[in-house]
Amino acid sequence: MEDKKMNVLFLIGSLAMGGKERLLLDVIDRREALPFDAWCVCRKGPGDLSKGIITIPSKQIFRFLFHLRKEVRSRKIQVIHAQSAFDSLLAVLATIGQKTKVVQTFHSYEFSTKPLFRILETLSFALCAKSVFVSKQQMKHFADVHKLSKQQKAKQVLIYNGVNFDRFPLSEHEPGERLQLAMVGNFVPEKDQLFVCDFLKRLNGKYSNFDFYFIGERKAQYPSCQQKCIDFCETNNLNNNVRFLGRRDDVPELLSKMDAFVYC
Repeated sequence: MEDKKMNVLFLIGSLAMGGKERLLLDVIDRREALPFDAWCVCRKGPGDLSKGIITIPSKQIFRFLFHLRKEVRSRKIQVIHAQSAFDSLLAVLATIGQKTKVVQTFHSYEFSTKPLFRILETLSFALCAKSVFVSKQQMKHFADVHKLSKQQKAKQVLIYNGVNFDRFPLSEHEPGERLQLAMVGNFVPEKDQLFVCDFLKRLNGKYSNFDFYFIGERKAQYPSCQQKCIDFCETNNLNNNVRFLGRRDDVPELLSKMDAFVYC
């Protein structure tokens, strides 16, 4: 007799292109091979029932909670894996009185700065069965910011991000006349692109025949992170070498043309 699979529902705001969205899409693409039965509910954008993607608009919260609870009950969901603190709180409200466990994953260092949302985010650590982080430093960061108790810290879990290399055409190519380098990541304090800029300054002093591409968007809450890099490149004569591409949806294709990937 075969063991009965666990039923898991992923909950996310949208599947529009981004880091956590790409990770979840990679999981959904391998839905049939997973050791558990999986569905995904997104609050925005089109669904795809053939892939187990269900759209439930959340503009009307009570209506959303009703339909989410209905999905959880009809599919006998045992675990809801929320991709943000907000989604985790919605999941907790929708499953009141049920045995469904709610876990949440934090994909970045960003946290709520508004007092009310900050309180709700802190509350999510108490209500979720587990809180998942993608690095030890990030896990410590949130524990310090929210002053988590010993009991709440015990529910923190570290799971490193995975990469689906099938999406990356790692084709061998002959080096061109100029060395091609790139870094992928939004401009936030934890990425420290300015450190990379200092490296590029040193590289330029010994070997100037290169192009470097910063792939990542300027974040409204951290505008100085990108501006400092732009100013540094102008001051140190790197404008002919360094390009700021912003947010891109064709990262695998871009990386396939690079000679090296640089990351801080």
